[in-house]
Order: sequence, then C-alpha cells, then structure tokens
Amino acid sequence: MRIVHEASVIGNGFFEPKSRSGVHRCLCETSRALLHWSDVTQAAVALTGPHAALGLSEVQRHEPHLLPLLLMEPWRWPLGIHGDVVRTHAAWAASLRHDPRYHPRRITTALVTRAWDWLASSIPLDWQDGDLLHSWFFALPPRACSPRRRVITIHDLIPLRHPEWFPSGDMVFFRSILDSITGEDHIICVSEATRRDLVAELPHLRPKTHVIHLGAHPPTPGSATQTVHVPRTPHSATAKPYFLFLGTDEPRKNLRRVIEAYQTGHFPHHDLLVVGATGNAAACQHTADERITFLGRVPDQELATILQGATALVYPSLYEGFGLPVIEAMAAGVPVITSSTSSLPEISGEAALLVDPCSITAISQAMSQIAHDAVLRKELSCKSLEQAAKFTWSRTAALHRDLYRSLL
Repeated sequence: MRIVHEASVIGNGFFEPKSRSGVHRCLCETSRALLHWSDVTQAAVALTGPHAALGLSEVQRHEPHLLPLLLMEPWRWPLGIHGDVVRTHAAWAASLRHDPRYHPRRITTALVTRAWDWLASSIPLDWQDGDLLHSWFFALPPRACSPRRRVITIHDLIPLRHPEWFPSGDMVFFRSILDSITGEDHIICVSEATRRDLVAELPHLRPKTHVIHLGAHPPTPGSATQTVHVPRTPHSATAKPYFLFLGTDEPRKNLRRVIEAYQTGHFPHHDLLVVGATGNAAACQHTADERITFLGRVPDQELATILQGATALVYPSLYEGFGLPVIEAMAAGVPVITSSTSSLPEISGEAALLVDPCSITAISQAMSQIAHDAVLRKELSCKSLEQAAKFTWSRTAALHRDLYRSLL
C-alpha cells in the first residue's frame, strides 16, 4: 500500500511553534508507528502552498525523526536561493506573532496564502507513487488532482459548535475543509463524540465515517510512583507539590476557571503550574499569585518530567474532539480532573474525576479531594494506567492500516 500524507501541518509547524499541536503530534506518531508494517509505504506532501512545502522540506532536513517518510515536492526552490528563502520566510513568520489579529501584515499574509492554496490545488502531481491520499487537517484537493482513494481526519467541529470562540475567517476556512469532502471520500473521526457532531452537521456522510482514537506512549517503569521536585525556574516545575494545567490561552481550555478554583480552594501545600498558556491572555494576565507559575511551551522531554511529578492534571476543557493531555497524563499514572462534556468522558472512562467545567466550585472540590486523599490518588493512578493501556499509537496505527487495506 502506498499512502501519501497531506502534511502541511508539519511544514507550518517548522515556522510557527503554535502549529505543533495535537494534529501535529497525531500525524507524526501515527506515521512513525506505521513504519513497523512492511506492506505500508508512506510519503509526505504539502499541498497548501509553498510556505508549507518549504517548511516540510526543512523539517525533513533538520528534524528527520519527526516524519521519516519519502518527501513529495510540488514546490521547489533553486538551491542557490533556498537558504535565503528559508531565512526570509522564518523572519516573516516570526514578525506575524507580534502583530494584532487584524494587522495589515496579517491580512496580507492571509490573502496571499489563500491565493497559493488555490494555485496549489491545480498543480499536477505524479500520483503513480500513491494509492491513497490522507489529509490530516486541511481540505482535500480537487479530485482531478488527487488519487481516487482519499481519507480525511476530522479532529473536532469546534468552529461550528462554538463560533463565538473564532473570528469569521476561521469559520470560512473550516467550512472549506468540510466542503472538500465528497461522497466517495472516507472520514476518520478521533472520537465518537466528534463523529456524532459530524453526522449531525453532514448526515449524508454517516456511512463513510470511522472512529479511530488517538494514543499516548506507554509510561516508563516507575513513572506512576515517581516524585519529581525541580527547583522553580522559568522552565521547570516547582519545588512544592503542584497541580498541572496543560493547554493554550484559548477560551475553551477554561484556564480562567481553573485559576479561580485554585485560588478559592484551600491548597496551602500545592502550587499551580500552567504549561502551554503564556499568562498574557485576558483570563489570567491580572493574576498576581506567586503560587501560580506560567511556563509557556516546554520541550517534550521536560514536559514528560513535569507531567509525571504532578499531583493531578486539571483539564476541565469546555470542548474537546479527543483530549490528548488527558490520556498522556494517564499514561504517566497521574490522576486526572476533567470535564463531563464532549469527548472527555469517552476518553477518560472511569479513571478520572469528571466535573462540570462551568462550575468553579466543582473544579475546586475535585482538586481538594485529590490533594487531601492519598487513597483516592493511588486509586486514580492505577485506573489511569489501565485506561491509558487502551490508547496506544501502535493500536492507532494498526486501525489506520486496516482502514487503508479495506479501501484499497
């Protein structure tokens, strides 16, 4: 089987670290796990424009471990100017991070990107090396420019379920993804909750939907009982026991309520560690509490250490398509507090404390239960390991392989 992954999300991640989110991890981990099957040959391509293709080629050059696949290049730069183009594009991408959402430079970039997207969709590629195209996020190209067999992964329908969290341009972009799906294409949903949302939006696609859960790496020996105490630094965990929040500044991640729940509860011996969010969002920028530490983004290896040392992961997200942090915490044997909404009960099973994410009191009470009850912590830790064992990247890859084989 010759599978071609539409990997623009990997190319974008080279220039924009925020793009290295759950979709980025899902593609990298699944494709690497698929390498264990000799009957699967994989290639990567970026069809959304030269910016993504350039980033993908740089990832293959500088971080080959992320996506060790054959690279298909619809966009090529002459070797003499390749380095200059990379440096210029990296500087441009970095400058955009400091601009307001509607800055002229951002608007110009969006318009140019849309133009490249349109142009890229008409580029003829030699698909003789591919039996099936799998898009992990972006819209599928026109049928005339792609293999006959196509699969797209839908991670969530948040822009449609909660448009108030997104600018109108994001709505148009997300709708274009759904509009690219035809009745001949197949759709992978990362949870039953996402499948329900998709079928409610596009009921005619029900027969073409498949649920394949994501995974997490198995815990290292002793991680469930390991105690990690790292001195407080800008990039490390606190010296005291701590609750961990893992997520971005997005409103749906519910950081504001987590902070309020922590501050209204009685946790004199616990700090709150916030990884991912910067502390600059309106939800938390006025928080002046020395017990709360904002680390921003941290490397995966350091994140694993921080995660294993947490008393509990506090993750009462308002909406998730899957909820990777939950299963990653459970794989480390860490107790989890999460929401009773969207996909999170499906993923956490009976191994987590489920709370109403809109109730600060409920979140605080769950934190207090775990902080003051060692028996409960031990019980949740054991259940977490059992639940995480059901979600592995090797299982995710095997289910993808089975689907590919059934389609081919």
